[in-house]
Amino acid sequence: MKKWFAWRVAAPLGAALVTACGGATDTSSLVAPPQTSAQLGAFNARTVRVSGTEYAYQVFVPAAYTASRSWPVIVALHGSGEKGSDNQKQLGVGLGPVVRAAAATFPAIVVFPQMPALEGGPPFDPVLLAELDATMHEFAGDPARVYATGLSLGGIVEYSVVSANPSRFAAFVPIAADICVVCVTGSASSPKDAVYTSVLTPMRNVPTWIFHGSADPNVPVDDARLIYQILTQLHAPVKYTEYAGAGHEIWDQVYGSLDFLTWLLAQHK
Repeated sequence: MKKWFAWRVAAPLGAALVTACGGATDTSSLVAPPQTSAQLGAFNARTVRVSGTEYAYQVFVPAAYTASRSWPVIVALHGSGEKGSDNQKQLGVGLGPVVRAAAATFPAIVVFPQMPALEGGPPFDPVLLAELDATMHEFAGDPARVYATGLSLGGIVEYSVVSANPSRFAAFVPIAADICVVCVTGSASSPKDAVYTSVLTPMRNVPTWIFHGSADPNVPVDDARLIYQILTQLHAPVKYTEYAGAGHEIWDQVYGSLDFLTWLLAQHK
């Protein structure tokens, strides 16, 4: 697939700084946040407070950003290896390195959450949505152009987020991911077809492009094929790309392609 690192943005280059929220934001009541500076064409550290706990995340703001027009917003969720609290590891895989390499011309705001390392904690879905809300509030995010993408564990979590909030997203791109049956029903023995259908039905109107490796040793390719089959039966706007012979780590190939970004940003609610 063609590379897009030379992507060009027609909008005029904005000022070097834009007013933004740099402190913790309690999104339970999104009032005007404290104003500090944010760097354009760069990653900006942010925090939100959800149910009394503070979570750190990063927001990439395009070099051409100006609040005089609205911008597409991508939420990119990492895999299990990037969990933690340093607010840096999630930038080192997936979409992060691609955005960094094209920082001067990347045409969208990108939210990079970081899931905590602690297992068995509260669901991450409310945190992801709080970080998205805070970003939309701080910057000129376009509600009609909000996109979700996640790799491995991030894709698994985002199936849950998109299913529960289908009206929030203009498109969804899961990579090397499936649906967590035990998370939905509490039992790994629940019929997979029925569980998948229950998760996918609410999101049947969200354009979805599934990517998977045929030799993935971590997430069975049959799960991705089943998801595609069910979405097709639901007459959903779905695409499926399977890399023959590829394993689990296919995200560099996906995120580095012109096809991915062109398709994603073409989707509107």
